[in-house]
Amino acid sequence: MPIVPALKLKHLSEIRRVSALRSMLDADSFWPCEILEQPYVKMETTTGPLLFLTGPDLVEAAVMESSSRLPRSRLQQRFAGNGTGRENVITDTGHRSQVHRKSLAPLFKAQMLPSYFDFVQKTIKQAIDPWFQAADNGASVDVIRGSVHATFGVVWQIMFGEAGQLTPPAFVSSLAETLFQAGASNHLRATSEAIDYATKESLRFLPNHPLSPITPFSRVRPTTLQLTEREIADNIRFLITAGHESTALTVSWAMLMLALHPDIQESVAAEVHIKAGVGAITLESLRQMHQLGRILNETMRLYPTAIVVNREAASDIFLANLSVCVGTQVAICFYGMHRHRSWWDNPDEFDPDRFDPVKKRIRHPSAFMPFSAGPHSCLGGHLAWTEAMLVLANTLRELQFSLKGDVAQPLARYTLRPDRPILMEFTRRS
Repeated sequence: MPIVPALKLKHLSEIRRVSALRSMLDADSFWPCEILEQPYVKMETTTGPLLFLTGPDLVEAAVMESSSRLPRSRLQQRFAGNGTGRENVITDTGHRSQVHRKSLAPLFKAQMLPSYFDFVQKTIKQAIDPWFQAADNGASVDVIRGSVHATFGVVWQIMFGEAGQLTPPAFVSSLAETLFQAGASNHLRATSEAIDYATKESLRFLPNHPLSPITPFSRVRPTTLQLTEREIADNIRFLITAGHESTALTVSWAMLMLALHPDIQESVAAEVHIKAGVGAITLESLRQMHQLGRILNETMRLYPTAIVVNREAASDIFLANLSVCVGTQVAICFYGMHRHRSWWDNPDEFDPDRFDPVKKRIRHPSAFMPFSAGPHSCLGGHLAWTEAMLVLANTLRELQFSLKGDVAQPLARYTLRPDRPILMEFTRRS
């Protein structure tokens, strides 16, 4: 199979010393390629020691370590706070962080998916309708745009939707387009301004009778809610960002992989047709699409929703058998682990069959963490998985697609963004 797009990393000896924050955020310039070959790599930066972890045992130990001994990095909190606010589930610390998580977690539990499924399905089908129109008029479309509209529409509905309204109001599409344009610019300031705008506009439309009865973002809030007004606003900023971008990018990369591997695209389209037929795709039929699930896993291996998360040693600790000194910045590098030469055969190839149940059993159980793990694991992992499966299944059942133009390359911007539009030409299946 051909090699798929990857970050172009340098040797450690070629990397000049900069701050730990810049080293963690600018992968193309400051991540050493040794992270793909060794379980950990130590670097000296202008602001102190930096430790990259890519060995599964070390990564597992780090994500499971207590927040008192290995809390979120103050550098990461400062950076993330510039875009999503400083009082939310990802930037707050200690007891307040637990309060945020306890307040938001019920909204995204797997048990909520059956009650969400109808409006999630309708919202997604409305958002990707331009792909079907393109199949009829011969236009090429950027699938990142449709993916952003779909995933933002879903998270907006869960947070702010009004009961009985199964698709978002028209202005939500305008907000999604603003976020898409800001993301496409690859400028952090533009993205931050777009998030602020979407947050302010959404706060004007808090539901009186919410579509999701347990949302903390309604005009009548649960009496048990322990969030301040500032914390509510900052959590909206965070969820608007994390709730749409990572899933939209996963869908976009998956479609690029399928366009580059048309034989796999045709095989999984046949599976979708067999499992779903011509009627509405259901949650149960999605769960039976095992090949599509393997494709999604392989996409998230190659292009993780979060390429790195950062911690800071609050004291001298051991991670597995590795000694970590107090003050060390710890970069838990999922991108490096997912493409590591020791844990994966031909790691830069797109091979969904590596997630065959037999092959999974012989692999290190922690070598693949699509949504992290432990006390800071992704709140919306179940929802994100369902959204991505629905977008792909609805598309593959009725449309073929092929790439127009050059193959996008990944840009490390905390997530992995394509460096150009992913233009597809769609045709209807006979």
